[in-house]
Amino acid sequence: MFKSKTKLKKTHDKKPKNPVLTVVLMHGIGTDSRSWHKALKYLEGTSSMKNVRFITYDWLGFGKSSHSRSLECTYEEQLLALENALKGIQTPIVLMGHSLGTLLVARYAFEHKKAIKHLILLSPPVFSRDEIKFITGDPKNNLFYHKCDPKLLKNRIFLATMDNIVFNIKNQKTFETLTTPTDLIYGEEDQLMSPQNLKYLAKTNPKYLKLIKTAGHHYISRAKYSKALEILEGIINETL
Repeated sequence: MFKSKTKLKKTHDKKPKNPVLTVVLMHGIGTDSRSWHKALKYLEGTSSMKNVRFITYDWLGFGKSSHSRSLECTYEEQLLALENALKGIQTPIVLMGHSLGTLLVARYAFEHKKAIKHLILLSPPVFSRDEIKFITGDPKNNLFYHKCDPKLLKNRIFLATMDNIVFNIKNQKTFETLTTPTDLIYGEEDQLMSPQNLKYLAKTNPKYLKLIKTAGHHYISRAKYSKALEILEGIINETL
């Protein structure tokens, strides 16, 4: 049984003497927080970020966090563990997610409206109900499975996370009704998300969702985290 006091494993925490902002970076599926290595090096090496605290965690079932056999890989488990991990942070919080991480941090912001200042979402795989039906209706339509390491197709955590979170029909509603300022950053050659649906969401919720297209595919690229830096600089200017 999942323990309500479970926290995500913290894997990086650079805390300035007097931080003005905390940025929490959450990884995608089939990987762990190490996927942020280049982005962290770039962001923490930029002078404008000298008073920003950067933290990374591993989601439950990934990296150094719990791999308990009792995990069901649900939103409820992951978000409660994230809530426990974020307790005690005194500055405004920006959540930055990649792929799977975008869905989880968006749902967290949706459920904790006053706790999160801003969302920066890289390669968000948000699908409409019809798209989910198409993708899951025939294995030939599921590009996730074609692109991933074959070993993951036998991994319980991966498969359950895909079913419970990535292909969750409630994701669409979350983004349609988000009230946290959110930047959706995606690569123009990304085949693992739906640009058409992101455009629809940005038109449906224009007050809070901003769509930003960059070069590249699904991965965490220099083009994406360079855009993230610009956004963070704007947030800091507003905060000070």
